[in-house]
Amino acid sequence: MLFRTSIFLVLVGHSTTGLFGQQVSLSLDSAQGVPGSTVSLNLTMSATGGAQPTGLQWTIGYPASLTGVSVTTGAAAGAAGKSAQCSIGTGSATCVVYGMNTAPIGNGIVAQATFTIAAGTSGTTAPVSVSATIVSSGTGSGITSSGSGGTITILSPLPSLNSLSCSPGSVNAPGSSSCTVTLSGAAPIGGFSVGLSSNNGNVTVPASVTVPSGSASAGFTATVLSVTTDQTAVLTATANIVSRTFSLGVVAPVGNLPPTAVSVTPSSGSASTQTFGFLASDPNGFTDLSTIYMLVNATLNWPASCYTSYVRSSNTLWLLNDTATVWLGPLTPGGAGTLANSQCTLSAVGSSVSGSGNNLTVNTALTFSGGYAGAKNVYLNAQDNGGLWSNWVLRGAWTVPSGGNQPPSTVSVAPASGSGSGQTFSFLFSDPNGSADLSTAYMLINSALGWTGACYTSYDRGSNTLWLLNDSATFWLGPLTPGGAGTLANSQCTLNAGASSVSNSGNNLTVNVAFTFTGSFAGSKNVYMNGQDNGGLWSNWQSRGTWTVLSGGNQAPSAVSVTPASGGGSVQTFSFLFSDPDGLGDLSTLYMLVNATLNWPGSCYTSYVRSSNTLWLLNDAGNSWLGPVTPGGAGTLSNSRCAVNVGGSSVSGSGNNQTVTLPLTFTAAFAGVKNVYLNAQDNGGLWSNWQLLGTWTVK
Repeated sequence: MLFRTSIFLVLVGHSTTGLFGQQVSLSLDSAQGVPGSTVSLNLTMSATGGAQPTGLQWTIGYPASLTGVSVTTGAAAGAAGKSAQCSIGTGSATCVVYGMNTAPIGNGIVAQATFTIAAGTSGTTAPVSVSATIVSSGTGSGITSSGSGGTITILSPLPSLNSLSCSPGSVNAPGSSSCTVTLSGAAPIGGFSVGLSSNNGNVTVPASVTVPSGSASAGFTATVLSVTTDQTAVLTATANIVSRTFSLGVVAPVGNLPPTAVSVTPSSGSASTQTFGFLASDPNGFTDLSTIYMLVNATLNWPASCYTSYVRSSNTLWLLNDTATVWLGPLTPGGAGTLANSQCTLSAVGSSVSGSGNNLTVNTALTFSGGYAGAKNVYLNAQDNGGLWSNWVLRGAWTVPSGGNQPPSTVSVAPASGSGSGQTFSFLFSDPNGSADLSTAYMLINSALGWTGACYTSYDRGSNTLWLLNDSATFWLGPLTPGGAGTLANSQCTLNAGASSVSNSGNNLTVNVAFTFTGSFAGSKNVYMNGQDNGGLWSNWQSRGTWTVLSGGNQAPSAVSVTPASGGGSVQTFSFLFSDPDGLGDLSTLYMLVNATLNWPGSCYTSYVRSSNTLWLLNDAGNSWLGPVTPGGAGTLSNSRCAVNVGGSSVSGSGNNQTVTLPLTFTAAFAGVKNVYLNAQDNGGLWSNWQLLGTWTVK
């Protein structure tokens, strides 16, 4: 026996007949694990009907499938200055909780029993009993007591990674190989994730592949890019610290292959101004491309046309003159300057070039003259460094409108109404001559159409810069680049460049501006817009929305709801709703936790960062975030409790509300009743605090 004799006699030397209706129950919870793992069960005491006990004794019974038994002191016993000691035999352990004091033991966890699950046992349930309970009071009197046991569900062990193979084992570049990962047994419920990597940048593989539940293998594609020399790529598959490799041969093509004129975007439409995206491809890699030729004309003819070219080696743009005798230029894409003939003007600042793998995209910003009105075709041709051609290919149609320059218009602001101390507004402008014809977009928030004491911003498209008018309306503060670092502020508002952005498509230009308003600017405001084009024409000021600026500074966000709020299953799509009285643009990070208790380790704990539009999942140990991934994009997030279907995830918002929708697949090891908790933080550092908003039973 491990007990001190004097303490043991106090516990067992009295009747267990209840004193004044007192009742004490000792109950053991349940858990699950795989063979070879350790599992802990909490012993919880609940005393009713009188004073709390000062000493406890009980016997735990367990089957041979559980070994290596140990018992430690629980928090409730430790708080009373007590400790747990046991005499451990075969299939049972008799334990006491005692101390050299008469302090009462509070209700709660008094001890924790830890078992090792014997190897070779799976698919069974091991009962653990609690019996022979003896409870004493501070006076040494016995208290009526009872015990209830728990169970340990012994799960089948996870399979291991057996092999990685690919067919064909050698690929003629560019091309692909079909690869397979094989497990030692069937994947558990929820699937089995295997990480993938390649040591060769010319051979790409997915970040991971999931073996479906009940299956022992899964396939993926290794994509081989263009190469100029024979190579080898070592592909690695990893799961549960076990890695398997496969050496994939890469064979370079023999001899030069011609390029391809792929497409133009947009491939049809009508405007006086448009940025066209011309895509060419070369099987020998985009660096083998020499010159891209782009022609807009009624027929495949050079004189009196809008005929441009891009030379890759010098990174220069050119425009053919009217008589097709001289190339005008050069200009650098994204730089300053224009080139013009009687048919069109090529703007360097609105043009750009990008290359990746086999593909090269040339974006050219063109403004057509009124005398060039009518239906045109869009042709594309490419030449490589070896002198091979794609030949001219008709890739689109375009109608140049007549009547010369037409004024732009202010379309809308979103949200068009609402309230808050902060908000990201989306201002939409349009130009019948194309979005590239827009010069400056003006956005004003004030109680009336006046510049002084206003939140008045502008966006200059040519320089891609944002500005904010000062309080006295005498000069512009700035510039800042949308999406870049920095803020601009006056007494009415602060403009956050990092949370702002600009996009264009066809005739439309959208300017997203992130504002935080001051408390002194509180009240009802109108939202006005105005646009100016490159020819000096205006849309004129238009009132497009209303906004109520809240007083009292920043207000805390709230965690609103989860849908569904209850239910059960191993797979479910949850919609988490958050709100911020200062507008959804004030929300910084949203946290979503599924677990039995409000605790991070061993949980399904996800977060969404609004500024970067990224999702994260906490690892099993609760000390590192896995990610990031983009909602709706490629990739996976998983730990041993759950997996996030990234492609099926989405985020939406309107006014003050933000909804994060996540398809979750729970693992069998996470089975049981869980709570769903939500928390939100805003840009000012205020929290909603954790809220319990739902329950879910993982089956």
